[in-house]
Amino acid sequence: MNKNAKKKVIYLALFMVMLVGVVVFLFPVSFSAYRANHVLADFWLTITNTGVAKGSILLTVFGGLILAISHITLKKGLFVFFVFTISTLLTIKLASDFNEVVLKRSIGHARPSIVYLENMGIVKADSVYSRQQLEERSNYVRSMASVKKEETAYFNQNVLEHWIHSTGHSFPSGHAQNAFLLGSILSFVLLGSRFQLTKSLYFLPLIWASLIAVSRVTLGVHRPVDVTIGALIGSIEAILIFQIPLLKSLFQPRDFGE
Repeated sequence: MNKNAKKKVIYLALFMVMLVGVVVFLFPVSFSAYRANHVLADFWLTITNTGVAKGSILLTVFGGLILAISHITLKKGLFVFFVFTISTLLTIKLASDFNEVVLKRSIGHARPSIVYLENMGIVKADSVYSRQQLEERSNYVRSMASVKKEETAYFNQNVLEHWIHSTGHSFPSGHAQNAFLLGSILSFVLLGSRFQLTKSLYFLPLIWASLIAVSRVTLGVHRPVDVTIGALIGSIEAILIFQIPLLKSLFQPRDFGE
């Protein structure tokens, strides 16, 4: 991939980060999709769920296949597929763990959804975060919500279930970080493809990443600053990855030759 193509993806990623920031800060999207009567509640929940492990794996496999079919020989294609898939998933895992274990815990911001439930008198944020294990936190939130069903009767119950499982800290958003990291990588892959159709679709992974980031705010599990900084971190991580000579060659199928 030439330098101009690389710049194209980098500029697009940074532009989408800014666009996400504009949308979540300037428009009334926070907590806009948690009520049962909101027509887009399940849509945003579906979008956000594509950013979990299964979605990341499927999209990474897709990227590996795009790289693989750019090679004439099956042996070389399979080699590139497995190296790309494994290295990308490991990169996302390391980035995610660093965010969850180091950044989020050191900053310690409570999720806005937990604060909202506290303001409703359902839970106490200190009681949630005094529990070390995520499962213990979820069980506590679930038990308290089940006692006060009347207070949550107007919730979309699928969103409420998502809140119950989303008991980690808030800043920065891991979903936004991982989505922009993977989205930037996939954009590089598509733009470096030998096929004109896939080249022309290079922007789609970053649109997906942007929707992931916005969904976190609409569902009330993140603040605007959480997803904006998370998206920026993910984009920067992707940019740094492509500065490593060994990894740069992996994402450029033409460098392998036929």
